[in-house]
Amino acid sequence: MQFLDISIPELVELGANKAETYANAQPFPSIYFDNFFNADILHQVLAEFPELGKEGKGEVFYANPNEAKYASKGEYKFGPLTREFMHFLNSQPFLEFLQNLTGIKETLIPDPYFEGGGCHQIKPGGFLKVHVDFHKHKAMGLDRRVNVLVYLNEDWKDEYGGHFELWERDMSSCVTRIAPLFNRMAIFSTTDYSWHGHPDPLNCPPGR
Repeated sequence: MQFLDISIPELVELGANKAETYANAQPFPSIYFDNFFNADILHQVLAEFPELGKEGKGEVFYANPNEAKYASKGEYKFGPLTREFMHFLNSQPFLEFLQNLTGIKETLIPDPYFEGGGCHQIKPGGFLKVHVDFHKHKAMGLDRRVNVLVYLNEDWKDEYGGHFELWERDMSSCVTRIAPLFNRMAIFSTTDYSWHGHPDPLNCPPGR
């Protein structure tokens, strides 16, 4: 399956070419790309997006003062093409792209358990307070080093909110806001100071 409109060598080279931009981003190493994946295939992935909210096997609902969102667990909720896409994001070529982009010296290891990953959905009124992510993978005992977010929101309007916010190390202010647009990929390094989230409740219509 051709998830990209560029070749694997071009993907790896892109990581190297954008490394300086990534390293110098404020308030911490990060970047986003538009139209990164093949749009036709990503629309098919969107069509498979699981119905979250039944709290059955393979999903979890986070409801606490810091967050209100749904997430898949493992691969239970993945459709066939979604599974292929997720495996591509865990593949050697994509990891090499991330390695070149982030400048991380240690070899990046994929997460077959999708701990904290997979399909996430925030529904109207939902939010994710500004936070830093966990650092240790529960099952593998490895350090979590980098996050990749791929947005699937078609025809998203700015007034809906849901912007991905990157905050100062002291949490004094938001420095960067990234709109959650279809086929936009955001990447950032997981550190003690990579404060991020979308703290304002989502303002989109029901069913979005």
